[in-house]
Amino acid sequence: MSYIDFSPASFLAFLGVIHVVNLLLTWLTHFLQHQTILGIPLYRIHLKAHHEIDRRRLTARDHLRMAAGYGLWSTLVVAGATLQCLFLPTWMAVTFVADAALIILFAYVVHREYDRPFSRLDRFEWFRRGRALHKIHHTYFGEEFSRSRNYAFGGPFAGNFTDYLMGTFQGQGVEGTGYAPRPAQLADSRGNL
Repeated sequence: MSYIDFSPASFLAFLGVIHVVNLLLTWLTHFLQHQTILGIPLYRIHLKAHHEIDRRRLTARDHLRMAAGYGLWSTLVVAGATLQCLFLPTWMAVTFVADAALIILFAYVVHREYDRPFSRLDRFEWFRRGRALHKIHHTYFGEEFSRSRNYAFGGPFAGNFTDYLMGTFQGQGVEGTGYAPRPAQLADSRGNL
């Protein structure tokens, strides 16, 4: 294990680096949820847990499905923290986990606000912009689903940093800021999935 003394300067430097790493991990997790990996249609799980849900009428089952999606992020956080505990001091591993947990919590809370027609966050430009970009993300269905855009959620400061970096950003060409999910059409003409 390498040893790095804790100091305010080393903490702030590490926090900046690890925040970028966590933003990349959350982007990657969301991106993978729109793909077929090794023949496993991960996108179908994400469709059921997120894109096909009528957010105006959320049920307890819908909340559980949405929590499962955030569980995948949490699994990556735990895996990353385990690796960090093996090679880095404890304070760095704790910083990694705390930052990742805050990103996930913030994304969940703000994402819930996207679904409210009159959100208390509407007064913030970063929220209105994020809602419009999220609406674009939710317009991809069928074969287009794996080529979705705007996977990132970086909040008011980082915004869509990772989407810009990875080339998956799509600007605001959508009128209005409200959105409602529409059911995905995954069946072929014979009704097969």
